[in-house]
Amino acid sequence: MPWRAPSASDWCNSPITARLIEQLRQCLLERTTAMADGPAKPLPVAVNAAWQHLNELQRFALVKLSHPGHEHRNLPAALREFGLIDSE
Repeated sequence: MPWRAPSASDWCNSPITARLIEQLRQCLLERTTAMADGPAKPLPVAVNAAWQHLNELQRFALVKLSHPGHEHRNLPAALREFGLIDSE
């Protein structure tokens, strides 16, 4: 079966499986290969207890807010809201 990028329905209607994660990894590598910094690099599995207690939406928000092209002005507020840094 030829490779295809995961669709929105794959994420919404299916349990997240190793196969689906591998499809996403392949999609990210394919889409980032031509970027100036090269293809996406593998990330280590999170072992930090604070990161592990976050839900997927919170993790997604932090990744987006910390993206190099983002101005980061909402990142400290998100870190406080998610209990990752002390409130001021």
